[in-house]
Amino acid sequence: MQAYAAYKPPIKHRILFYLQKKTPIYLHMCSFCCTFARFFIYRWYISLIILNSYIGTMIEFSIEVAAEKHIPYVAEILQTIEEAAKDRGTGIAKRNPEYVAQKMREGKAVIAMNGDKFAGFSYIECWDHGHFVANSGLIVKPEYRQMGLAKQIKKRIVELSQEMFPNAKIFSLTTGAAVMKMNTELGFKPVTFQDLTTDPKFWKGCES
Repeated sequence: MQAYAAYKPPIKHRILFYLQKKTPIYLHMCSFCCTFARFFIYRWYISLIILNSYIGTMIEFSIEVAAEKHIPYVAEILQTIEEAAKDRGTGIAKRNPEYVAQKMREGKAVIAMNGDKFAGFSYIECWDHGHFVANSGLIVKPEYRQMGLAKQIKKRIVELSQEMFPNAKIFSLTTGAAVMKMNTELGFKPVTFQDLTTDPKFWKGCES
């Protein structure tokens, strides 16, 4: 079975399509006007890209190992994770606040901050007595997305996993194409479920 995704053209192509199909007849009759309009729209589109990149460089994030001082952000973290799962239409293993707070106390989590504002998060789960380590709960607040922050958090949580469990097999489960691409760029390889931990607690968690 193969899945097919409907092609949605980039915004600049959609704008040009709009010009070509729905502009007044005199605009079609004047090649100069068409060329000028297209040039203006391209300039506007490129300006938006540059502006978004500029705004991203203006925002400073600190990505650090989470600690007890970050526990007040747990409720916001879990709410953001739940809302993102609903938006994607996917299920997610439920975690209670104390579970995530304990990860922070143990230093098994990474949090991204913009000043005193929570921006992103991820944590470590261990299975089979530390032989398998999973990077879970990767999330970025909506207002900080499209800035490369998720990849920075993912990279740091992988580094932390290697520091704490140097002999473990590190894996990551995802249904999102963006995270799959990120995992590949960070050196992850696709494997079958048979290659994962046999710990019953892990598979029990997957059921939820």
